[in-house]
Amino acid sequence: MKQKLATTVAGKLTSKVGLVAILGVAAIGGVTLVSSNVFASLNATAFNTTAQNISVGTLKLTQLGVGNGFTSAIGPIQPGDTQNRYVDVTNGGSLVGSSMTLQIADNQAAASITAISALTGTVTYTAANSFVIGQTVTITGATAPAYNLVNATIASASGTQFTVTSAATGATSTATATPLSTLTSDATNGLQVTISSCTGGTWTAGTGVCSGATNAVLASTAASVLKAGVQTLTAVNLALTAGGVSHLKISMNLPNTLAETTANGVLPATTLQGATGSIVWTFTEAQVTGTTTNS
Repeated sequence: MKQKLATTVAGKLTSKVGLVAILGVAAIGGVTLVSSNVFASLNATAFNTTAQNISVGTLKLTQLGVGNGFTSAIGPIQPGDTQNRYVDVTNGGSLVGSSMTLQIADNQAAASITAISALTGTVTYTAANSFVIGQTVTITGATAPAYNLVNATIASASGTQFTVTSAATGATSTATATPLSTLTSDATNGLQVTISSCTGGTWTAGTGVCSGATNAVLASTAASVLKAGVQTLTAVNLALTAGGVSHLKISMNLPNTLAETTANGVLPATTLQGATGSIVWTFTEAQVTGTTTNS
């Protein structure tokens, strides 16, 4: 009886174990089937078989003198004189320009001051220089702040020193003197600039003749104004297209407005006579406004 019962229990246990094993296999199979479905996918792509090329345009500007251009010195000139220089300004890029501006800089060489002394209202600065009486200079870098002057008028000058009228006193030191030319700072008596273009032709530098049509690009403007900020040139009279060349005549006039007398060989205390300048002409071209194109 006991043996039969044990056999029955063992049979049932074996059946359950077998059932568990079968279910376990089924479960594993189910997991395997689900995993296979997760990684299965369909994809499709489309692309242009010929690559699309995209390039960015360029905006380039160069200037080249016709005849002497800006490379040769001018002077000595006197009130009433006009000096013409001819320059080709070329847009060598692939983009069209929308406008052109001009600004000048007066790059006169500064003088290095090696010593400073003061005596009865006159300050003497020792420095190798090419300054002239009546020219204005700005002094910077002196240890004694009173010697640092803005737009001080030179009372006397030689190749090794110059003086200004000032009550400043203090210890001697080194400093720097930066000249300010009345040519490019005096709006009334200083240099005046007018620019014309030769459209449909070119300038003959030796004669000043335009083989095309002459058009205004900049009305008479004081050099001091051109130095203070950029001035817009008349775009309609310029060649702003890609590869376009603007043939320009730069007229520099010293107006006949200066009235002064030199007494016994001594120049007036404040004078345009003997003034010098070292001008850099900077033309700037701007691109046209960006557009949206549909094609």
